[in-house]
Amino acid sequence: KALLSLALVAMALLLVVDSPLIGLCITLFATTLGFSMTLRKAYHKPQEETMRSFVLNSAKFLPAIFALQTISFLTVAYPLTALFGNASVAATIFVRRKKIRP
Repeated sequence: KALLSLALVAMALLLVVDSPLIGLCITLFATTLGFSMTLRKAYHKPQEETMRSFVLNSAKFLPAIFALQTISFLTVAYPLTALFGNASVAATIFVRRKKIRP
């Protein structure tokens, strides 16, 4: 509940921030908190998560990064965070399912 509250506070801060860099950092913080909650669930209950959706969601960000016309921290940070976050969840599900199988 604490992580969810922090994510909601971070999202509310986006309404009052004027700087794109600070807004991006807040968004990355909230996204990372969301992935941490999903990772915890994927670790404890891997059978309840769909690995395919995380793999596909991760894969879609790779061409998105290459399609960018301007490469900078502001344009690449979110797709990379989403790519690695989704890949981490998919890898966690894969490894945990292998360990849990009899």
